[in-house]
Amino acid sequence: MTRAFTLVEVLLVVVCLAILSVLVLPKRNDDEATQLRLAAQLLIADIEFAQLESIGNSENPLLIEFDPIAATYWISRRQDHNQPILQLATNQPYLRSFGKSTALPIDRVHVAQLDLQGNNQIQFTSMGALNQTNNASITLQCGNEILHITIDAATGEPSAF
Repeated sequence: MTRAFTLVEVLLVVVCLAILSVLVLPKRNDDEATQLRLAAQLLIADIEFAQLESIGNSENPLLIEFDPIAATYWISRRQDHNQPILQLATNQPYLRSFGKSTALPIDRVHVAQLDLQGNNQIQFTSMGALNQTNNASITLQCGNEILHITIDAATGEPSAF
């Protein structure tokens, strides 16, 4: 007599595998397009924060400075642009490294290109416009996927495409 699994045992294994896949697979956000969208959302939120804070504190506005080689950027005051400000919630430096110190799985994203009129900074005026004449652009890359963020020079409004 040969031993075999019953239909109930096989169905139980299939159900357990289905439950595990529902729990595990959505947490694997290593898809390139998803990583780019998450990185862009984080960067755009930080740009909007710096813009609003610059409008509210025009005497010492914020700026965002990029280190594209280290895939890092930080938010600092214009008067001390090498020192990141402290985040209100955590009291930690406002330093972003893609893939590090965030809950977001964006470890394969890097800044592929910056067009910030000759420097690696985004600065805003007291009215929220960019402190440069042309639109700023930041290109993020993850594998073969590319996403462009443009900041309108007149309004300071960021958009991704």
